Amino acid sequence: MKNIIKYSWKQFDKDCDSLVRKIKRSKYKVQTVVSLARGGLCLGVRLSHRLKKPLLIISTKAYGDNKKAMKTVILNSSYTAPLQSPILICDEISDTGTTLDILKEHFETLAVELKTCTLLYKARTKVKPDFYCREVPNDSWISFIWER
Repeated sequence: MKNIIKYSWKQFDKDCDSLVRKIKRSKYKVQTVVSLARGGLCLGVRLSHRLKKPLLIISTKAYGDNKKAMKTVILNSSYTAPLQSPILICDEISDTGTTLDILKEHFETLAVELKTCTLLYKARTKVKPDFYCREVPNDSWISFIWER
């Protein structure tokens, strides 16, 4: 049985405050917040407002015959303003890191400076976020309030 962690709005508020402080302290000059639909939307919208920067929404899809052969592709993007570098890529969690890895590769081909930001990450991830709140056990399942 997996360890289920219930993630609340109260925790989300605290974590967003923490992330905003970390980003500002780092002196990283975010110009565009990039958010992953669906899981990263709440974080992306909140950071976009708090950092007073435009929001870009990206949709991705994982596909394949089995979990070991999964591929992730970018399906759609929605620009609310022209993309300006540096960017901050936001998702709720970096679990395996595959999605963040694909997005990093995509934006690096556009010669965009970027950093990543998640609420949580797992030790097994390929991409440890530049900004995060905490590590969670690899065997945990996170029940985010916006998914319930």
